Amino acid sequence: MPEETHDEPVHHVKCEDPPPPPPDAMGATADKAASEAKVFSRLKEAETISISAIPKTASEYRGWELHNWKIIAGSSASCENCMRWLMEMKKEDVTFESLRNSGPDFLNLDIKTSAGSP
Repeated sequence: MPEETHDEPVHHVKCEDPPPPPPDAMGATADKAASEAKVFSRLKEAETISISAIPKTASEYRGWELHNWKIIAGSSASCENCMRWLMEMKKEDVTFESLRNSGPDFLNLDIKTSAGSP
């Protein structure tokens, strides 16, 4: 049986890397966002958290609260989300029951915070 031949020329296409995506309105590229996401995913939560004792006077309370919130948020792998979580207790309609469940994102941090308080 004779071998078939094709009279059409064979075209070889050279594959190149696609061009990078254009920057967004803020000048960030998808590569930069992916890089920042990798860095964020490597952030670790602190092993322990030390909370300072409650102040003796009301005038010292606000400074004590902010100082400890910075310690707690700084101990989190997601500082900004942790600060939002902490702000929940300042809401007018908050109850102990509503604060009971810190959710899966902050369960370990919640336990460490309660264990670190004097």
